[in-house]
Amino acid sequence: MKTMESSTICISIRDKIASYAGKIPYVCGNSDYVIVRPNNATENEKFASKELQYFIEQATGAFLPIA
Repeated sequence: MKTMESSTICISIRDKIASYAGKIPYVCGNSDYVIVRPNNATENEKFASKELQYFIEQATGAFLPIA
């Protein structure tokens, strides 16, 4: 279950990423950029990186792999 705070954060992230639409260089949905997270990432960091990946793809069409 999402709390009000987590929903607000997701909306805020989505809106911020949308402002960068078209500014992430990519070709046919691919990009040289990656999302970096530590090998020993916590569950929250793993969730956050997947959310970031999702919203960047929704806003720009570019799929950024998580490294």
